[in-house]
Amino acid sequence: MKLRAAVLVLLLGALAAAPAAAQPAASAPPSGTLDQAFAKAQADIQAVVAAINQALAQLNTDMTVLQAQIGNADKVLNTVSPAGTMVPGTATQIVDSTGAVWSFGPVAGADGNVILRNGVAQQGTQANLLYYDASGTVWQRNAHNLWWHWVNAAGQWQPNGGTLTSPIPAPPSNPPPSQSGNPPPPTAANVCGSSAPPQAAAAGFTHLDWSLDPHQPIDIGYSADGQAHTLYAGLWYEPYGSAANVVQDTANGVLKLLNYQNLSTIDKQGNGKTFNGGYFEVDGTGHDWFAFWLMSQLHAQNPNAQVASNPLTYTSELDIVEGDEGAPDDVVSTIHLDTVSPSSPVPDQQNANNVVNTGTPIEGVRHKIGALWLPDHVEIYLDGTKINSFPTYPSTNQNMMLNLSSQPGGVLNGPTVNPIEFDVNAVCVWTTK
Repeated sequence: MKLRAAVLVLLLGALAAAPAAAQPAASAPPSGTLDQAFAKAQADIQAVVAAINQALAQLNTDMTVLQAQIGNADKVLNTVSPAGTMVPGTATQIVDSTGAVWSFGPVAGADGNVILRNGVAQQGTQANLLYYDASGTVWQRNAHNLWWHWVNAAGQWQPNGGTLTSPIPAPPSNPPPSQSGNPPPPTAANVCGSSAPPQAAAAGFTHLDWSLDPHQPIDIGYSADGQAHTLYAGLWYEPYGSAANVVQDTANGVLKLLNYQNLSTIDKQGNGKTFNGGYFEVDGTGHDWFAFWLMSQLHAQNPNAQVASNPLTYTSELDIVEGDEGAPDDVVSTIHLDTVSPSSPVPDQQNANNVVNTGTPIEGVRHKIGALWLPDHVEIYLDGTKINSFPTYPSTNQNMMLNLSSQPGGVLNGPTVNPIEFDVNAVCVWTTK
């Protein structure tokens, strides 16, 4: 509209300025008069063309301003996502620093859903998580816990074949390093904190009763040597585990359980450290069917101890967390009335709400997972946030051993994905005494 108006005004102006048409003369005008008229008309035409060009230049300027305004509006509508955004989890889409919008389309196969970039399917993609890191990079993860990041310049996902290294940072350690001088050497108080977590303290569990600090050598029993140990390799019913499946990386503060391996606080006769209530927390990174769980000491001492009329003789079990690569965002927490059913006279029961989809990766990512075991119920915590709660059974409040486990597969019958490993950075048990 602005261009039309400008051209119209200029044309009218040129016509108004032109001399009135001469009346026919009795004889032809001199040649000099014709030359002058022609030059005048040519000048007028050039002036009109110049005015049109000026109007076009102004139109281009206006269009540039308008495009900038539209771009600013798009930025308002598609605000760049904050670092740490997850889909699904914290948002339904990711907007990267270029303004591209990332989301999921329909299921594409066994490994997940197709990825959409600005609504267009990324051919060949199958993923179950999108993650936006602090550097402004978009990541995808599939059902096998493999990760790829988007390289905008190349227009493709890298690396070829993916990586098992997660881009999601581990939760901060507790407490933070000293602000002056060198940090103190690691101790149980460092890995577990100088005081109980708020949820434990609120329940009266303020005493650090037992802990594992992998910065220090851990006393593990691998044979029936008659000695008391902090942990015993293998559960009460199986042969002693191999030291080859346990790596104590004291330099990095990690206790690694490899392949099939169980570590327990009691020996083959059922003797050792047990617990009856408290707050139990593991800080670590689990793969495949990793587990952090409690089990009846009485059953280890006498497998046939169950008396139907006495629930405290039942084989109580509390699985604080069990992993599954096929459900990598799930925290599976199960409480059993009598886990050895049907061999016992009492049928087993378990909580129906034992699977919680957290919307955030659990498999292959370091987390703090804890259980607050109270007389009437159990609460499950992920990185300090309560995610589940269920009542106890009449059999629950008895002495139980604490176990760490690594094995292939998954608690929900998921696939085995290497590495079969449970990396433990700390275990902390808070009780009333």
